[in-house]
Amino acid sequence: MSYKGVNKAYVKIILALFMWSSWGVIIKILVISPWQVIFFSSLFSLPVLYLAARFYRSAAQRLIPDVRKNFWHILLLAVFLLLNLYFYFLSLRHTSIANAVFSHYTAPIFVALLAPIILHEKFDRWTGIALPLSLAGLFLMLSPHLQLLTDKQAARGIAFGVISGLAYAMTLIIAKGLTRGLPPLSIAFWQGIFIVVMLLPIVARLPLAVPFSNWMILIALGLIHCSLAPLMYVSGLTAVRAQHVAIIGYLEPVSTVMMGMVMLRDIPSLLTAGGGMLIFAAGFLVIWQGGS
Repeated sequence: MSYKGVNKAYVKIILALFMWSSWGVIIKILVISPWQVIFFSSLFSLPVLYLAARFYRSAAQRLIPDVRKNFWHILLLAVFLLLNLYFYFLSLRHTSIANAVFSHYTAPIFVALLAPIILHEKFDRWTGIALPLSLAGLFLMLSPHLQLLTDKQAARGIAFGVISGLAYAMTLIIAKGLTRGLPPLSIAFWQGIFIVVMLLPIVARLPLAVPFSNWMILIALGLIHCSLAPLMYVSGLTAVRAQHVAIIGYLEPVSTVMMGMVMLRDIPSLLTAGGGMLIFAAGFLVIWQGGS
């Protein structure tokens, strides 16, 4: 693929990460269970993705054959995505946000270790440089708020965060593997179907007391976070190494900080700003190397 094509892929991934970075804020705003947020936003994305498939007739004709040939891989993708979210929520419940975020973003380490084995990707020197640089940046961003491992409750939360990071890594690796034989539209559509089916028994037991304003937000989430963002992310995956995508993922917490500055006037400390600059530097290295 050309330099221009690779750069477009990175732009798609970064835009998707920017959209997803608002998940935490939105879940705090909504007065319903996080499982209901995931269920209804995924449900509302399905008509959009199906209509998009109908618009692109070739994609619509492949939807059923695609799921038959790739049933178990798509199922695993949805399972690991839900495990990622479940253990991340558990981590947030048992420890500080900083601990949860830092432990969750061990995911690129797992991707760097597993991608060469599962996807047969070559571990290149730029990954070896950018990965510790990103980790150092994330540590600086969160260091004022990190709790010691001597706190058993915090240690439990960090363990849950690491599990969520492993699940996220597997999600990325499986999605990357699927892009070699499936169009992004099919992956996003069937992933949504499996998530809705798996969450239905859980959501059916929860009280359905959703304010009207929340329904509007859930519809918007379905259109943006569960339709547009996954399509852009998976489309970008087709041209970018899984290792590099994982490192670019560190831009997501930076985006969250930037949103806090704009929306909440929450000015970051010098350590946070310095950590963000290190993450941007690592992202630049990856994008520059990937496009070269």
